[in-house]
Amino acid sequence: MTFYYEIYPDDVHPKGYIEPPLLDVRLFYRGKHDDVRCLVDSGADECLFSSSIAANLGIDLESGEPRTYYPVGGHSFTGFIHRIELQIHGFDERIEIDAGFTGNSRLSLLGQDSFFENYEVVFRGYEKRFEINSVF
Repeated sequence: MTFYYEIYPDDVHPKGYIEPPLLDVRLFYRGKHDDVRCLVDSGADECLFSSSIAANLGIDLESGEPRTYYPVGGHSFTGFIHRIELQIHGFDERIEIDAGFTGNSRLSLLGQDSFFENYEVVFRGYEKRFEINSVF
């Protein structure tokens, strides 16, 4: 399925805007769900979400396995791993993923572990689009 990059104003970027590859997904946990817009991030090791999303799903954040993350150029932070289900809007299947939940209120990343292992992702930045294909 083809998705298109979206334009967002950015006062810091030389062009004055950015065009990130964003994807709408639905996350599921124990009968609850939450719709989330995520950055498809081939540089991220794992899928990461904010603690507010954990709260929406009824996840006791700190009951998960703690893990320390070391972002490029930033300070380390702790996340807690929980097994949840993810469904891309427009796709029939759900996949199980191990997702980290952190106190960062703006974080929603789809990374290598779990997401890229279940989908073929093709970035076509020169065409302002990206493709995601199910491997099921």
